[in-house]
Amino acid sequence: MRTGKKTAQKKGAGFGLFLTAPVLAWALYDFANTIFSSNMITIFFPFYLQETIGDSARMDQIASTFISYANALASFFLVIFTPLYGVLIDRTGKKKRYITVFTFICIACRLLMGIFAGIDFSSEW
Repeated sequence: MRTGKKTAQKKGAGFGLFLTAPVLAWALYDFANTIFSSNMITIFFPFYLQETIGDSARMDQIASTFISYANALASFFLVIFTPLYGVLIDRTGKKKRYITVFTFICIACRLLMGIFAGIDFSSEW
């Protein structure tokens, strides 16, 4: 009878681990970051490039080609650098520092997109 209670307690303790504040905070952060980045890449970035660059059929084609190459390059960098950064961050133990730095890099890139959206590139081509 005692072993049955211990087994039930272990199952409850294992599930309770998923409901701790750090695990829930990381899960919500990861969920929000995934949705935000996938929306930026698949929905807003093509419209941004088409509006910024594409005034004619030729420029629309250039923007479409640029999106394809940018996505391919980003995927390549993800495949190469994600495991390396994962090992580096796990070995140093400075997860908050790295997540802060990379978050600010993403914020800066989003701000630069907003700044360059006001520039008319069609007259220079």
